[in-house]
Amino acid sequence: MSLVRSLYRAAAGAASACLGPVRLLRGEMGASWDAEYAERLGDAGGEGPVDLWMQASSVGEVRGSLPVLDAVRSRRPGAALLLTATTRTGREQARQAAGRIGAASGYFPFDFPGAVRRRLDRTRPAMIALFETEIWPELIATAAERGIRVAIVNGRISDESLPRYRLVRPLIRETLARLDLVAARTPLDAERFAGLGARADRITVTGDVKFDLPPPPDAGDVARFRDGFGLENGAPLLVAGSTADGEDPLVLEAFRATLRTAPSARLLLAPRHPERFDSAAESARSAAFTVRRRSAGETMPVPPGGVIVLDTIGELRLAYGAARAAFVGGSLVSSGGQNLLEPASAGLAPITGPDNSNFREAAARLEAADALIRVRNAVELGSAWAHALSDPQAAHARGERARGVVALGAGAGARSADLLLRLLDAPRGAVRS
Repeated sequence: MSLVRSLYRAAAGAASACLGPVRLLRGEMGASWDAEYAERLGDAGGEGPVDLWMQASSVGEVRGSLPVLDAVRSRRPGAALLLTATTRTGREQARQAAGRIGAASGYFPFDFPGAVRRRLDRTRPAMIALFETEIWPELIATAAERGIRVAIVNGRISDESLPRYRLVRPLIRETLARLDLVAARTPLDAERFAGLGARADRITVTGDVKFDLPPPPDAGDVARFRDGFGLENGAPLLVAGSTADGEDPLVLEAFRATLRTAPSARLLLAPRHPERFDSAAESARSAAFTVRRRSAGETMPVPPGGVIVLDTIGELRLAYGAARAAFVGGSLVSSGGQNLLEPASAGLAPITGPDNSNFREAAARLEAADALIRVRNAVELGSAWAHALSDPQAAHARGERARGVVALGAGAGARSADLLLRLLDAPRGAVRS
């Protein structure tokens, strides 16, 4: 065992020791808590044998992995699939998705030697696919030692994470060198993986799976969504999707400015993380807006100038389908930006702030098609919303161009699935050296 692996295992072992009391107290903390930590500690979940284990971190990554799993399922109807996630909201999303595609689901284990060993013993996977940047040294090393093939799917190395990986370059180099496949989103991502230690002959560029979006919501579902808030026919709805910490006040300021020329508009505010639902609602109330929360099942009409807080999981696509214009959050603050393709697939030209580092290629494609609106601050966001409402024909034309960009970029899920199945079927000697 190398020195860097030994040091990592020692640190992981120390962290695992701190969880000793957790294991002793699990049974006293309630059934749901006990079940969660049983999976995280490798004591439950993922009964094997499994043909393909897909790990995706949170809600967005779980959704992003589904085109790959759908393609695998269509090509191998009898394959045993497992979909895991790290966060609780991701775990719930995985549970829902797994039921649709006929897969098992669960929490991803802590990257501790004991937890990884126990989960692999239970799951017995033929292959593990890690979505985007799920680089877990202990899991990858232990799987490689057992002859389990490991792939990165939709691989990306963000501007933010690259310096961190360079700080632990020896560990990352050793870890990435063990991978059997890196299916990278872009040539830049491929170059970064190679520079950090992945073998060049095992890297290929497949495109971004996040272009493979499901069809837009049914018109009837969209109508019912609007009716739930009493939005009369034609009432303009503006959406601020996946907002980050510190962004809600800017969005509310922009909405107030928009109301000067479009007083009948309503705003739907959708924070990125569930722990911010309450604070988003409070921010809107503190700014003297009438607020309705989706989770409360409130069906009273939202008055002109009112704010809807989308505090549920899995309904943002419905909101984009019901909207006249949409801002995509994480971009007015330095957070890398969120998925520009979701509103684009609904026929809306995304409005974004300056930071799109997490979706650089998607932003470039949309901008090249004149299907992206960039703003620098709340004042410009308010103006962009007002312009979209005042010139619906121009907004519609730009939105259709955005929809076309999504259609042209699709196909990475099928390409990734083909690579995974080819790797799964390959003789062992053809993969590992």
